[in-house]
Amino acid sequence: MLRDYKQTPSPPASHTAYLEAMSLMLSGWVLRQFHPFLRNRVMAFSSWLRSLRRVLSSSSVRRPSRASPRKGCRPRLESLEDRLAPAAGALDLTFGTGGLVTTDFSTSSDSATSMAIDANGKIVVAGYIDNGGNDDFALARYNADGSLDTSFGAGGKVITTVSDTTADRINSVAIDSYGRIVVAGSIFIGVDNDFALARYTANGTLDTSFGSGGLVVSASVGDQINSVAIDGYGRIVVAGTNSGDFALARYTANGSLDTSFSGDGWVTTDFVEGSDEATSVVIDGYGRIVVAGTTNGGSSTDFALARYNADGSLDTTFSGDG
Repeated sequence: MLRDYKQTPSPPASHTAYLEAMSLMLSGWVLRQFHPFLRNRVMAFSSWLRSLRRVLSSSSVRRPSRASPRKGCRPRLESLEDRLAPAAGALDLTFGTGGLVTTDFSTSSDSATSMAIDANGKIVVAGYIDNGGNDDFALARYNADGSLDTSFGAGGKVITTVSDTTADRINSVAIDSYGRIVVAGSIFIGVDNDFALARYTANGTLDTSFGSGGLVVSASVGDQINSVAIDGYGRIVVAGTNSGDFALARYTANGSLDTSFSGDGWVTTDFVEGSDEATSVVIDGYGRIVVAGTTNGGSSTDFALARYNADGSLDTTFSGDG
């Protein structure tokens, strides 16, 4: 830890930062205090703290020698201005080309809808592409520098046709504790959408231990998954809409509906006599399932939230009725 410094009458022209105290926390490096000369600037640009994690791990810090300590030695973080982004929110020029990456799957429309980062820092992006007039599941994995990870799929990309109809679309992606990639969305069969999921191994191949050949389709009326989460037992929880209501389903790790969840693996919740749609799901530290979305009773669209117990029942301790 750096503790001792001596204030100079005039800071260097480069505005090198003097660090008074730093501590290493489990969540990463956190800068506690700056030299007074820069304190106001740091408060104004507090988002720079994220960048400092990288700076502190790679920058050179001069420290007094234990063998020959010098009174008034000034610890100095070198090249701070060269390593920090010039302004909060600036593009990271170490990523892709000038901070930007584009990936072409097809000659028509390609849409990314969800993203996750795996334990190795690789970026998994999921969505759908127009593949000859029909939408298909599409994934890409990138290295931390934005280049396609060629160890994934074909040159970093994966395309999956779930059905031969017009619309197979991924809306959400999650990565389980084994590094397997779970995607969820919908497919259009006949006259309406159905829940659709797929699981891929870390190298981008369909995981044949999941569902039928790596795919699961759960048919009902007007179904669409908008969000997916994985609980502490490896079970897959999805949320979306079914016939205009909030809809949830939970699947076991092998892709079958979990009958310990509401008896058949399904839950629907009607907020009003109108259109309700769950758009996001998370699982809290107690295993309760929190779902957010929208409800429209006709005159306006409002926020809608619900919390469910692990067995799929509404948690009546949440707002009185769940």
